[in-house]
Amino acid sequence: MADGQGSYRDILKNEAEAKSLEQENRVQKTEDTTERLIQEYEARIQTEPANLKVIRSLAELYTQKKQFDRALSLYERVRTSEM
Repeated sequence: MADGQGSYRDILKNEAEAKSLEQENRVQKTEDTTERLIQEYEARIQTEPANLKVIRSLAELYTQKKQFDRALSLYERVRTSEM
């Protein structure tokens, strides 16, 4: 990157991670992308139960899908863990 060549993808070792980050940062997520991210975050919570960023991101996805009971449960988990 210092020589002006390459891109941010060159920095990321895992192309799947690069795609995931791109999709996560899109303002308007498609239904398929949202479902895939929900599945990915649910799996990550199993291996990283204290990762508040993932929990909050998952809650936001559930809010977008109007699954408010799941979203509230996750937001409550974040709130109580920050005390």
